[in-house]
Amino acid sequence: MTTTVGAVKGLQKVLGALAPKVPETPPVQAPEAPPQSQAAQMPDQQLVRKRLQAAMLGAGPLSTMLTGPRGVAPGTLNLGKSTLLGDSTALGA
Repeated sequence: MTTTVGAVKGLQKVLGALAPKVPETPPVQAPEAPPQSQAAQMPDQQLVRKRLQAAMLGAGPLSTMLTGPRGVAPGTLNLGKSTLLGDSTALGA
């Protein structure tokens, strides 16, 4: 029986030597304090009023990146049977 126990202990030593080693991990550092929150800012009321008045009068932006500085010609807004959707020639490009 002692030979069996000795054989098991010897086998454990061999297997323990062949087992992969656990890598060492660096110590965990405490997290930094969160940043301070910013103070709330009030919007520029004069600018907001001017933009609202311009929008009410129809003086909003006259073009977009898709239409260019001249906008869209009113005649191209009507769709007919021969109108190809997505056709760049309809925008006057």
